[in-house]
Amino acid sequence: MPTDMEKLGHARALYEARRAPEAVGIVQALLKGEPQNPDYLINLSLYLRAVGKFEESLKALDKVPADMPGYAMLMGWHMLRQGKFLEGMHTREPESGINRIDKRYPFPPQKRLQAGMSIAGKKIFFALEGGNGDEVAYMRFVQTLKKLGAQVIVGTSSEFTTIISRAQDVEEVYPIEAISHDQYDYCLPSLSVIPLFNIDNPSKEITFPYISPDSARTAHWKPIIEQASRGKLRIGIQWQGNREFEHVEFKSIPAEVLVQFAELGQLYSLQRPETIGENKFPAEMLIFETQNSPPNWEDTLAVISEMDYVIAGDTTITHMAGALGKKTLLLLPHAPHPYWADLREESTWYSSVRVFRQPQYNDWAGAARNAYKFLTSEI
Repeated sequence: MPTDMEKLGHARALYEARRAPEAVGIVQALLKGEPQNPDYLINLSLYLRAVGKFEESLKALDKVPADMPGYAMLMGWHMLRQGKFLEGMHTREPESGINRIDKRYPFPPQKRLQAGMSIAGKKIFFALEGGNGDEVAYMRFVQTLKKLGAQVIVGTSSEFTTIISRAQDVEEVYPIEAISHDQYDYCLPSLSVIPLFNIDNPSKEITFPYISPDSARTAHWKPIIEQASRGKLRIGIQWQGNREFEHVEFKSIPAEVLVQFAELGQLYSLQRPETIGENKFPAEMLIFETQNSPPNWEDTLAVISEMDYVIAGDTTITHMAGALGKKTLLLLPHAPHPYWADLREESTWYSSVRVFRQPQYNDWAGAARNAYKFLTSEI
């Protein structure tokens, strides 16, 4: 007989395999024996959220200690869903994700910017952190810091340095590892900027587009894309998130549900070949490949800039398209990343991004169908 902990582990595996309803059943059975067990309750909250039972998910958190790992992330997400943006971001700040900067770049505690400090005339090391999508999303706040009078030094991953060097209001940018502590007065990890400055709308007073493609890469891709389109609508698509990252199972759209968009224009793949696995676009469909060369975000950005529309899941591609102000159709599950938690049809982070959620759990076909209807009405 499996132990209760083994059953809990099995429930987690089912959840990650996109079988959350079964996971809910296992945890509910465990709770019959221990109705107050916080481990069971927090897992139940997570799985109920995945299947769209939001109020039940929130209720399951009532008896979970606020300092329990996972609580802040879940409670913050629910606040965002309710439209309480700033409150939700404050709540989730202690657990705001992986790849926090202090794990990659230990900086002196006395140099960390604290709430209430004036940054006018100060050199602020704005350290972009998280995944690539987070870096694209948060680089906008250089504009905010500049308006407050700061001199901003941006630290980023090496593969994004040239892209960020062209971003709105960016003057100095280096790979994070190349920045020394004597270059700045205070360090500000990017994922902390919203709660630290009480930003209640991530797009307020932000100039869009705030990134731009490299002119040489655009000059290379423009005639290629135009020739392939033969005058048809140019639609860039991506269907598979990077398999190395967390929750990729919720960023993986079956490629076949996007086939219908070929009726509306020429499809261009924005999908990195090494991330596809078995989730391949049907071989018989005409799709123009733009990502066969060694991965290079500059080329990807240039290609996106030449699209009329982008259709993708919750990946860096969507953040790039949104930052460019490109019309984007974003397909999502019931419980997406906090960027998209507020149930709006138009993204709070990017006004050019339109959100299409699964009508039912695991119903990617339904989300794609609704996006197709919307695009048909647009063109």
